[in-house]
Amino acid sequence: MFNPVTQSQRFDPDGTFIRYWVPELRDMDSKRIHQPGDGRPVRYPAPVVDLKTSRKAAIEAFQALK
Repeated sequence: MFNPVTQSQRFDPDGTFIRYWVPELRDMDSKRIHQPGDGRPVRYPAPVVDLKTSRKAAIEAFQALK
């Protein structure tokens, strides 16, 4: 399963890409920038997709194909 948070942490640990493209998050520390959660800036939107729920649904869908 592709997890964008894990990929971001692994390949851009300092959040350079995020800081460039999402200036609202540029002042966050390097650990929290990958998943702002409740500490996100006031005008920054809440997550659209719950990664745990979507991962579970994807696994179930793949298993149903067998």
